[in-house]
Amino acid sequence: MKRLRTFITRTVFAGALLSTAGSTQAWDAVGHRTITLLALDAAGKGDVALPGFLKDEQVRARIASQSCEPDRWRSTNNVWLTNISSPDHYIDLDELANYSLSLSGLPKLRTDYIAEIAVARDAAPEKYPAIDEAKDPGHTRMTPGTLPYAILENFAKLQASFKTLRILESLKDPARANELEQERANIVYSMGILSHFVGDGAQPLHTTIHHHGWVGDNPEHFNTRYSFHAEIDGAVITHHGLDYPTMSHSSRAAEKIESGKEFEAV
Repeated sequence: MKRLRTFITRTVFAGALLSTAGSTQAWDAVGHRTITLLALDAAGKGDVALPGFLKDEQVRARIASQSCEPDRWRSTNNVWLTNISSPDHYIDLDELANYSLSLSGLPKLRTDYIAEIAVARDAAPEKYPAIDEAKDPGHTRMTPGTLPYAILENFAKLQASFKTLRILESLKDPARANELEQERANIVYSMGILSHFVGDGAQPLHTTIHHHGWVGDNPEHFNTRYSFHAEIDGAVITHHGLDYPTMSHSSRAAEKIESGKEFEAV
């Protein structure tokens, strides 16, 4: 619950709404839908009003459903989709030092990040495990994960869609009704995808190599069950009743993220 409340008040998703208007699942579907609806509530209580169509219950439900879509991508057996999307769900912070990187010192762009990792792997290939084609045909383990970039890039797409929507609305041209409707659909799409990745970042097991139980030396005898991840994703939420009806009362206004500070916020 603390993680979800932190999400409400520190979310890039809600910040994106405010600023633009002026190797596993993380959380199960119920969790992602809950996070999305709480974020919409939080954004709606900010100092910039949400566009009216985003208050429609059916639209809210569509955004919440869309927040589960990146996990549906992961269920397809397609190496191209796996390669580009699976690393977006996590960043193993305890692995960054192996590449002389840190969370606060990450490059701001995905391509620069990947380039630095490639240079490190090329300079000392013996330090890094070779790709196992049988276990990792999508080559997802070439980096420690790309979650921050998934958040930032989808934030940028949402900004672009809001800008286009404002332009189309200002034209007041009936001939552009289809374009207007499509841009609203684009916003629904981008909001859901962005919410998913911010929600992933709020799941602690998506920030560590110990995502399916402790690996390596274990003097403290931490949990090593592979199922541990799923237990956190779904069982904890179910056990404590952490769904939208029981948590909506705790929603509060989102903090506005200063323009140009999105990278630091992530």
